[in-house]
Amino acid sequence: MFKFKSQFAKPFAPFAVALLASASALHAQEQKSLHKLVQESTQRMTGTTAMMGAMPMSGGMMKMPMMALPMDTVNTLTAGWPEESRKAAATTMQKYGAPQEGSASMLVWNNNGPWKRTILYRDSIPHDFPKPHHDLLEQFIDYQVPEAMFSTLAAYDGSVIAERTKGEISARCDKEEMNFLALNLANDIVSGRRSVQDARQFYAKTAMAFMKGQKSPYTQGLVFAVRRETKDSDRPMMAPPPTVSELVMMWPQPAQEVAKTTIAKYGQPQEFTPTMLVWNNNGPWKRTIVYRDELKHDFPKPHRDLLEQFIDYRVPAGQFSPLAFYDGSVIAERTKGEISARCDKEEMNLLALNLANDIVTGKRSVEDARQFYAQTAMAFMKGEKPAYTQSLQFTVATGGTADPDQPMMK
Repeated sequence: MFKFKSQFAKPFAPFAVALLASASALHAQEQKSLHKLVQESTQRMTGTTAMMGAMPMSGGMMKMPMMALPMDTVNTLTAGWPEESRKAAATTMQKYGAPQEGSASMLVWNNNGPWKRTILYRDSIPHDFPKPHHDLLEQFIDYQVPEAMFSTLAAYDGSVIAERTKGEISARCDKEEMNFLALNLANDIVSGRRSVQDARQFYAKTAMAFMKGQKSPYTQGLVFAVRRETKDSDRPMMAPPPTVSELVMMWPQPAQEVAKTTIAKYGQPQEFTPTMLVWNNNGPWKRTIVYRDELKHDFPKPHRDLLEQFIDYRVPAGQFSPLAFYDGSVIAERTKGEISARCDKEEMNLLALNLANDIVTGKRSVEDARQFYAQTAMAFMKGEKPAYTQSLQFTVATGGTADPDQPMMK
C-alpha cells in the first residue's frame, strides 16, 4: 500500500451523485459514480490546495499538503472487498474524500475531521454489543487513559481500544456516529460521570434512537475537547511507486535496522506503506508490523518502540488494568481477541507476552513481572538467551478468542 499527501481546506459540498446503486449493479455503478464524485470534488479543491501548498510557514519553511490516493488506485484496492465494506468506503469517501493510504485490506485517512486517523477495513469483526453487527470502521484521537481505567473501558465496550504508550484511544464499529457515541461515553467513564453499566445502557438506548432517525449530540460529534497533535513529516511520492527497499531507505536509521532484521528472518512483507511494513501469519505471529515512526518508551530502560507483533489471545476484562500497569506497550483488544507487544526487538516482544500470560494466568504479580522483565532483558543484552526471549512459553490459540460481547438491544 502506498501513501500520498493531501489536505482539504473545506468540507465537501453536498453531492447529487447517488453512490449506492441497486444490489444487482452495485459494484460497477458504485465504483464509476464514486470515481466521478471524488474527481469532481478534488477538482473543486485544486485552487485551494495549490494555495495551501505555497503558503509560507514559520521560519520561512513551506508546508506541502498531503495528497490523496488516485481513485483508480482506490477502486483497484477495493474491487474484491465485501459489499458491506465497499459501502462503508463509499460513505467515508463521500464525507472525507479519497484516503491517503491504502492496501488490499484497509484504507487510511489522516487528520480527517475530528479524527487523528480513520481506518476502514476490508475484513469486518463480529460484535454483538449493543446488537449484532460488524466492526469495520476504526477512528482514533489523542487521549490519555489512566492505567486503572483500562479494565473499566474493556468491560464497557471491547471495541474501544486504549493505548498507553501511544496516548491514543479508538472506537471501532460500522458507523461513524456509533464511534462518536462510544468515545463520548468512554470519556464520561474516565472522567467519572458514568458507571460502566450506565454507559452501556445509555449506549443501547441512544443507538436505538439513532436507528429510528433521532439525533443525539453524542452521535453527531465529540462532546469533549480533543488535543490534536498533527505531524507531517512525509514527502510527496513520485511514480512509479517505490519498492519496499526504496521506502525503507528513507526511514530513520533505527527503523531501517528493525525492518532489515525482520525482512532477513521473514522475507518481504505482504503489505507496505511509507509508514509501515506488514507481515501476516509469520512464524508464531498472527501479524507483525514494523513502523517508520518510533514511540519513546522508558520501560525497562529508555528505547524506541518500532516492532509490534500480534497473537490471538483472550484477556479477561478484569485483567486489562493489570496489563496496563505492567507494560504500556502490551496492547489487548477484547472484541478482536488479540494481544500485541511493541518494542525494538522480537526477543523483547516474546518476553513481554510471556510475562503478560503469566499475569493473566495468576503466575506472577505485576511488580514481579516488571522485575523479571528488567532482569531478563539485562541478561539478554549480555549475550544470554533466556527461554522467555526465544519463544512463546504457552500454547497460542488459532482463532476462537474474539469476544463480541452481548446484545442489549432487541
